[in-house]
Amino acid sequence: VIALGGRHLEGNAGAAAGDKSFIPAKYINSPDSLVFTKKNVLYNQHMAKLAMEETVSDNKNASTKEAPPAVVIVEGYFDAIALSNVGVRNVVASMGTALPLEQLTIAVEMENVP
Repeated sequence: VIALGGRHLEGNAGAAAGDKSFIPAKYINSPDSLVFTKKNVLYNQHMAKLAMEETVSDNKNASTKEAPPAVVIVEGYFDAIALSNVGVRNVVASMGTALPLEQLTIAVEMENVP
């Protein structure tokens, strides 16, 4: 674990305390630090890379060859979790609303599995 992310689910937290002007952020994430910079991480990156390496290894031993593994990039954590749960193991998610060049670079590098 390098950081935490969450979503504010219920009403206006400030309203309960009498402050009607306080509106909490929809998503609450760990701030950038020495070990975590949001633009340099893809959610589920480690598990997707392992799945892709296994596919390459299986292909070396198979009589028929499959296409090289590709990274599937989705918008959010739950999208990645849902796909993983149904067997799409090469899935990652961006760590925010944008997909910066750094995350695209990571995804391309993940596809260069030896």
